[in-house]
Amino acid sequence: MTFTAGATSAAGDPIADAKLVARLLGPDQVTRELRLAREDKHWTGTLDAVQQPGDYAIEITADKAGKPLGAARGEFLVLDQDVELSNPAADYDQLARLAALTKEAGGRPVAPEQLAALLRDIRDRPPQMDVEVQTKWQLGDTPRDAWTFFLLLVALLTGEWFLRKKWGLV
Repeated sequence: MTFTAGATSAAGDPIADAKLVARLLGPDQVTRELRLAREDKHWTGTLDAVQQPGDYAIEITADKAGKPLGAARGEFLVLDQDVELSNPAADYDQLARLAALTKEAGGRPVAPEQLAALLRDIRDRPPQMDVEVQTKWQLGDTPRDAWTFFLLLVALLTGEWFLRKKWGLV
């Protein structure tokens, strides 16, 4: 949110050497100072984000050479609005598109009046739940396979060493 402030004389002329201070007062009554930037005849401030919903106020004080010129206060309200709940009506076109995506598995749009008949239909004809799962065996997948492979490898190396020793090749 962007806001502007300024200090003017009684004739409406801007006071160039006025010092403005802006403070934000939140709903938890914590005050924090806001940054202001000079732009031509006025000052501009930006409020990046508020943390919680509630009543907020921006208070601006102006002084010139330590002498107070005046103060102003602006208030605003931040609503706690849930976008999902802002339109509670059902979107029948969206529901029909979702049902079309699952048509192969029996998806279809059902009106609220047809819910009882649909529940009876589901109860009388439960869907087939045969799910084909592909399994893949890999050497060393289980501890038993790993130990078997390890012991077989050790036995082969031991046998090879024993035969080389017996034949005098070592």
